[in-house]
Amino acid sequence: MKIKKVSKFDRRPQLDALIEELTETFAIRYEKPPTADQLEALERAQAANIDPSIMSGLMAFNYQKRLDDLAAPSWLVDTFRRYLDADPWPPSDKTQGQPIGIGSSKKRAREQAKLEPRVPGTKSQRLSDGSGSRSGS
Repeated sequence: MKIKKVSKFDRRPQLDALIEELTETFAIRYEKPPTADQLEALERAQAANIDPSIMSGLMAFNYQKRLDDLAAPSWLVDTFRRYLDADPWPPSDKTQGQPIGIGSSKKRAREQAKLEPRVPGTKSQRLSDGSGSRSGS
């Protein structure tokens, strides 16, 4: 399937290539799945250990590859990184790259530690030590 190019970045060929790869991969959500015959041809090629570079001509192979790409948790981040590495930031651009997809579970603990401690004698503290019992009032 050839997708019409709406935007073209003349001085940034890697940006064009990135947008084309993203478009082709996300387009899989809107395409018809392979027919039973196409799936059978793929299964025969895989059973015969046909080289993947040759199988890439099969519609079912490309369809499955793009589905697998979308299902892979790191595919999108890896794709952006690959294109950024191939076409680095221009020297005149003073921005600095930020790590993508590197989260920290320590942030929540740091934020929680910043919160004020509970005021002594609040309802939840009274109930936890039995002092807030209604029967004792």
